[in-house]
Amino acid sequence: MGRELESLNPYPVEILPGKHYIGEYRQATNLLILKDLKLNALVNIQQCKANTRPNRGFVQQLSDWELQTLGKRVTDISEPNY
Repeated sequence: MGRELESLNPYPVEILPGKHYIGEYRQATNLLILKDLKLNALVNIQQCKANTRPNRGFVQQLSDWELQTLGKRVTDISEPNY
């Protein structure tokens, strides 16, 4: 059974349909997954601690990117407890 699990090739979790996915290194480096999902850009975000909050500047950039790409803001950055 161990080999069966090792050969399993799960896909990243879809956050925004067809737009944003969250996954791990193995998925980000799997060319079949990248091609199948038609991904052309990757963002590497690493958190060392579970209680670490993202940098407000980064979240602002994400919100601006959403507005430019999707035509609306998806991420609510008005609350500091995002």
